[in-house]
Amino acid sequence: VYGRGTAANRFTLAGLAGDDVNVDLGNGHEYFLSPAIDEDLIRAYTEGKLGGPQFVLDTATSLANDTLGDLSLDENVFAGYGMVNLDFGSIAVTGGLRVERTELGITGYLLEGDTVTSASADRSYTDWLPSLIVRVTPSDNTVFRVAYSRSVGRPQYSDLSPGGEVSSEGDGELNVSTGNPALKPYVADALDMTAEWYFVPGGILSVGAFAKFIRNPIFTQSYTINDGSFGGVNYDRINFSQTQNAEKGDIIGLEASYQQQFTFLPGLLSGLGVNLNLTLIDASLRLPDGGSIGFPEQSKLLWGAQLFYQKGPVEASVAYHHTGRALIAAGDTRLTDNFNDDLRRLDAKIGVDLTRNFRVFVEAQNLTDEPTRQYQGGVRDWVSQYERYGRTFYLGASMRL
Repeated sequence: VYGRGTAANRFTLAGLAGDDVNVDLGNGHEYFLSPAIDEDLIRAYTEGKLGGPQFVLDTATSLANDTLGDLSLDENVFAGYGMVNLDFGSIAVTGGLRVERTELGITGYLLEGDTVTSASADRSYTDWLPSLIVRVTPSDNTVFRVAYSRSVGRPQYSDLSPGGEVSSEGDGELNVSTGNPALKPYVADALDMTAEWYFVPGGILSVGAFAKFIRNPIFTQSYTINDGSFGGVNYDRINFSQTQNAEKGDIIGLEASYQQQFTFLPGLLSGLGVNLNLTLIDASLRLPDGGSIGFPEQSKLLWGAQLFYQKGPVEASVAYHHTGRALIAAGDTRLTDNFNDDLRRLDAKIGVDLTRNFRVFVEAQNLTDEPTRQYQGGVRDWVSQYERYGRTFYLGASMRL
């Protein structure tokens, strides 16, 4: 990792500037970026200057990146289960029980000043995971389901590392993301109820309700230290983030979907169909300090609409999906909470069977070139990240043997 040198050795954009840039942030807002950097010119300028007075080697951050990301983990899971199916005519019951024994060993590295030390942790736990599904079919075209299940979710391996990742944000500022070997797996009790009505051949209308009650949910906590030190080096600002266990989390929602192929239409039009879906969610997370926030990565509103075609050798669709805004990571204050903004996607695909066993297809993703936006403090105009990935196209073929 290289940082900028002293004021006398710092460079300017003289001779390195490119064209000015206007960035469309959406919602009628634009961001003017000037002066911009010409990528080819800056690359040519830095070649041969790394380690010199203008690009000074940051030994502390380089040491952190070389060591803190290393992790050795050994996990063994032993499981057994039993299941029973009971049939009472229009009522069917499926019950089951799964037991899992997890044994986990973790070894990583910590940085104390400029000294690297090894850190290890061992843990074992047993989970009993029951499930019950009741299916009722009062008629040939109606189905009702009620289900209960318990599941366990283990932390990602990288989140269990005693170390983490370090990156320089600029002059005097550092980002530090640390793991947490004390993370517990979360356990979720889920209730689901659905009603389905198959009103015509190829058509279904369904509504449902669901609830999840989660113990030890995992979330990311962020906080900032001003005038602190890391790896024996002083910084004006250090941005820390770490995965932690919350006390509990609740996710409650309603969902509905409608799908129908219009087989009553004449000729080729009978291949047309539509699929609509909507989900409304209320979710919260109770923090260890007793406070409450929105459940991370959980939108309150999701909906989609798809127009499809299935007839003979042709299969095609155009789909639009909307994912509502959601909390990403909780800050040390509400003003530093980070959020994902609404995300919209328009995708399309078409496939044609040239023979019984050979198909060609074309897919297009993000046709409207929708950007991803992140903002801070619950204020959508406080943009913290803006990325545009463009449109993606795929052309391919598949063969079935």
